[in-house]
Amino acid sequence: MSTPERIHPLAAKLRITAVAQHGEAAIAQAEASARDAARRGSLELPEVRKARLAEERRESDYRRVSEYVRALKLPVRGELLEDVVRGKWQETSARAAVAAWLRGDMRVLALLGDIGTGKTTAISRAACVFAHARRSVAYIREPELVKLSQQRTIVAEERMERLRDVDLLIVDELGTTLTRDGEAAQDAIASMVDHRIAGVCRTALLGNFASATALAKAYGQRFADRLSEIGTVAEIAGTSMRGGALAAPVTEAGRIAARRLTVGGK
Repeated sequence: MSTPERIHPLAAKLRITAVAQHGEAAIAQAEASARDAARRGSLELPEVRKARLAEERRESDYRRVSEYVRALKLPVRGELLEDVVRGKWQETSARAAVAAWLRGDMRVLALLGDIGTGKTTAISRAACVFAHARRSVAYIREPELVKLSQQRTIVAEERMERLRDVDLLIVDELGTTLTRDGEAAQDAIASMVDHRIAGVCRTALLGNFASATALAKAYGQRFADRLSEIGTVAEIAGTSMRGGALAAPVTEAGRIAARRLTVGGK
């Protein structure tokens, strides 16, 4: 004679409440479904279970990376960012430049091109790669960086220190402060790049410059010489496609110029 299953008083009380709310049949069906699911799990083939667990880990990592990159507040549409996280989006000149930079050992990348040619979307893929590897990323616009560099508060100093030490720093809107405060912009960018080079960190600079020559002219001889040693510039061709598909698809040779930056862009 088998011993009756002992049920904890609290569990019994909860079941009575559930039956009162949903009915005996509904509760019995739910319990049967739970038992069937447990039985199926116990009978799952090892290779099937391994594949399922791997897929669950991938999905968990995708969610983690997506949340991390969204928190950076890069100006990339939400649905497009999800495709970037999963590597499903359209191949472009900007993306090819970022991929080549990630494979290489250059510490600085300058992505140059017209508004809407996919520079920010492409660099968001680099942010995803670093996030997948659990490495830190920060995003800031040049006007904010210049303003921050001029403040003498503890909060500002602490944030500047984090920007100097983060694994990947993305500086957007390069050149937008030059007309208002050119010297401060040059000093802020050059100082940040110099500090990060010494710390063996990676830095991406995004600007609407037409060429490497224009970038060198805007930020001066010293900055250009420094980048010629450790940096790569990619000139992204193509018309603006904001509000539509990504711009500058890779369709022909010569659409992208990714090379070491020298004075005059030669």
